[in-house]
Parts: sequence; structure tokens; C-alpha cells
Amino acid sequence: MAKRRKTRRQHKLIAFKAFDDTDQDILDWWEGIEEGERSSTIRELIREHLNGHSGNHRCSQKTVSEPEVVPMMELARVRDDTTWIREALHDMPAYLEQVIQTVAAMQPAMATAGGVISLQPEPALSTQIRTEREANMRKKTW
Repeated sequence: MAKRRKTRRQHKLIAFKAFDDTDQDILDWWEGIEEGERSSTIRELIREHLNGHSGNHRCSQKTVSEPEVVPMMELARVRDDTTWIREALHDMPAYLEQVIQTVAAMQPAMATAGGVISLQPEPALSTQIRTEREANMRKKTW
């Protein structure tokens, strides 16, 4: 008895280039997919895009509210902004110290320029006002 020859499925090879300098994120993702699963993963992604949603590609309508996919450019901007904020917060103590030193250095210059600076320490608040404020603070519940 002769063996039947299995017919091959018709196919087209779809390929594209990914460059090391501009597409490293895509290349990292590609290398993270197991060999043998790459074609099916690409098919699923394309079908999801064609169906207009990122959920189960087999459903024809979007039934469940799903989060939108954030484009890579926006993620890169968020990363850059976060880095800038982190660096600014890191530099802030040194900046504030410099401002305080500058203001402190200006104080003697104001005294010689005719500014009124009292050498006798005066209480900022009268004793009565101070005791009233202390009593109010004791009443407060934080």
C-alpha cells in the first residue's frame, strides 16, 4: 500500500528588518519569545490590531473594558520626565542651602546700609498670645 503524501499548506513569508540602534526594544521582546512560538505570537498581535482591540483575538466585538496600550514614545517621555524629577529632587537640598547662604550673606550688608536690625532678642509674640495659642493647640486633635 502506497503512503499518501501530505499536502503542504500554501503560505507567504512576511518579514521585516529590526535595527540595533532604533529597534532595540523590539529585538529584546523578540528574543524573549520562545522559538517555535514567535510566528503564532506575531499572528495574534496582528489579528488583535486588525480587530481593533488588545484582548482575546478570537472575539469579534470588544465586550470587556480593557486598558489602552500606551505608545512607546509616551512611555519614553514619562521615563525621561521621571528621571528629570528625580534628579531635581536630589539636587534640591544643595540648591536650598546655597539660597540660604546667599540670603544670610546679605543680612550684614542690609545692617550697614541703614536697615533696622535689633541685637536684643524680642519675643515674636506677647506672653498672653503665646499662651492662648498653646491652649488652642492642646485642644486640637490631629
